[in-house]
Amino acid sequence: HNVKYAGIYLQEEAGGSVIGCAISNVSGDGIHAKGTKESLIIKENNITQCDNGIYMRKGARATVEGNAISTINQFGIYIQSGSDPVISRNQVAQCGIHGIFISKEGNGNIKDNTVSGSVRIYKGCAPVLGANMVSGKLEADMAVA
Repeated sequence: HNVKYAGIYLQEEAGGSVIGCAISNVSGDGIHAKGTKESLIIKENNITQCDNGIYMRKGARATVEGNAISTINQFGIYIQSGSDPVISRNQVAQCGIHGIFISKEGNGNIKDNTVSGSVRIYKGCAPVLGANMVSGKLEADMAVA
């Protein structure tokens, strides 16, 4: 408890799985994935009381499925810097800024999630959105031709 930076930190080329973990009270990210492999599975974790729930950057790939993410200071799921995960069947609630935030050329296949709050997608990002339940606003910057 009271961990700084990340509860679980996955570096470049990491694969494997993070399944069924309880991650809480982190002054940073619950799970931080930097440049991870497509084979990485982040599944059925309970992530609470962190600055960000799951943060994916530097081209991170993974399957992020069935996680419960709540009581987060900033972003429940944060995707950026060319990351391209599959995000599905997650429950995201009580986030201080956005339930899902995609910036800096972040991508991903985002489907079948329940988000109590907003989803924000910046210009220059190209996620594929499926049937998500969003109780707040869906904000997307439109590209200018």
